[in-house]
Amino acid sequence: MFSPHIHLSNNANIPRVGVGVASVENPEYLVYQALKNGIRLIDTASIYKKDREVGNAINKAISDGITTRDEIFLVSKLWVHEKDDPLKALERQLKELGLNYVDLYLDHWPMQVFTRDGQLVKVPTHIVWKAMENLVERGMSKAIGIANYNVQRIMDLLSYAEISPSVLQVEVNPYFHQSSLINYCRSNNIAVMGYNSLCNAKYIYKFQPDFSLNLFEEPLIKALAEKYQKTPAQVILNWAVSQDIVVIPGTSHPWRIFENLDVLSFRLTNEELTKLKSLDRNMRCNDSTKWGFFEGIDFFA
Repeated sequence: MFSPHIHLSNNANIPRVGVGVASVENPEYLVYQALKNGIRLIDTASIYKKDREVGNAINKAISDGITTRDEIFLVSKLWVHEKDDPLKALERQLKELGLNYVDLYLDHWPMQVFTRDGQLVKVPTHIVWKAMENLVERGMSKAIGIANYNVQRIMDLLSYAEISPSVLQVEVNPYFHQSSLINYCRSNNIAVMGYNSLCNAKYIYKFQPDFSLNLFEEPLIKALAEKYQKTPAQVILNWAVSQDIVVIPGTSHPWRIFENLDVLSFRLTNEELTKLKSLDRNMRCNDSTKWGFFEGIDFFA
């Protein structure tokens, strides 16, 4: 029902459905099983500290003849403490991954923070972006992109970027549509990758133990799941895929990989997609004030 890929501005094709390892407890096992069962998009980041395990899984899958490096789309991200030297940061990651390049390297957050030793990393975005463009020129990343940027920051970036961002990764789910941001990206040939697609990321319950909203229990989603003989999670992911949003749900259960890939096998109707708009609460779950490295600042204010 859906093509398996979305074409990017750098002429690469990114799979519509992947797996994220941010909250995965056994990333080496999960990534290997994901590759074994058809997933070709893997999302990781420097801050996740799982590069060695992810790389082991990828290299084992290649050596076992399951896939080739060219078939895998690997995403990683530059952490806020590393902005003074993106080259050094990616060199370290590639060494731990045991790979020669990533397919997409994202600026994880457009901000500067104090490092653990109390030093402020003072590097403006235009300097960071130039260094990231250099990574493409060196062949260390096939494409570069951004995460957690808003329209204003993207407009500024596009005013000087020689290599435009191929992808924006942001929080998107039926409770948080971000329609204006997504439409702006589309108008500038920037693909969108959504995280926290199911609104059940572990950080929500870590910082909001009384959080009671549950997309899986929404009557509309349950009714659509029954109609299509799918799970509520599949309906939610299909809602995103229907808008050409790449999804990277994490899981500790390999059998869910089949469920996630199966979201490409059916289509919600335009009427159903319109009805799902009613669930939008403009509710951001990734609350920056709860993360220590933001020092209580509402980053999205």
